[in-house]
Amino acid sequence: MLRVAITTEPNSLDPIFSLSDYETFVARLAFDPLVTVAAGGRTLLPRLARVVPTQDNGGISRDGKTITWHLRRDATWQDGAPFTSRDVAFTFAAIRDPKNNVANRRGFDLITRVRTPDRYTVAIDLRRAFSPAVTWFFGDGSPYAVLPAHLLEREPDLNRAAFGALPIGTGLFRVTAWARGDHITLQRFDGYYAKRPKLAKIVVRFVPDDRPSPTSCARTRSISSRSPRPPRTEPCARSPAIASR
Repeated sequence: MLRVAITTEPNSLDPIFSLSDYETFVARLAFDPLVTVAAGGRTLLPRLARVVPTQDNGGISRDGKTITWHLRRDATWQDGAPFTSRDVAFTFAAIRDPKNNVANRRGFDLITRVRTPDRYTVAIDLRRAFSPAVTWFFGDGSPYAVLPAHLLEREPDLNRAAFGALPIGTGLFRVTAWARGDHITLQRFDGYYAKRPKLAKIVVRFVPDDRPSPTSCARTRSISSRSPRPPRTEPCARSPAIASR
């Protein structure tokens, strides 16, 4: 088990409502991006997408105004439902919907049309080329992640949905409990489509003081690390690596 301390308790774990690095940190454990950045930051790798869209493979049109993602066919939501283009289209619509309290619609306001020609293909048309599109739209360049349409498309108000407390994602870990004011528990998702970590459980505790005193470290000596990138934070111990099979 890995125990992590963060200095601010999240408001919501719904990734389209992320307002802080802490919310994004927890959500990223539960939700996978379409495309991720490899270690070193120079290479893009597919995650929920089968391939990274480029002009060479036809994923980006020559004028840069159409982006097409071909999705994995073996990815599922943590409740067992298949991950499909319907989910991506739903999330594009949710972020663009003015009724939803999304903090930043940069780039999403350029979308003129979202198309789903089949269950595993989604394409967007833009008013003009948007250079960070591949990493910004549900990639590592933004806090947003794809939401499960089958759970949320009938919600009358996403801002108040219970999903924000116990979300169902596509990532390595599933949120199983949120003890308000104390901690969030995540368990390994054994139905994950790729390599699974040996680590079975993560507990994220809320420790408001960003400079723990010796006394507070004694109280929280089971905490392995502080994350993500909190300013001026001194860890009680170093974080162990998460090994994969």
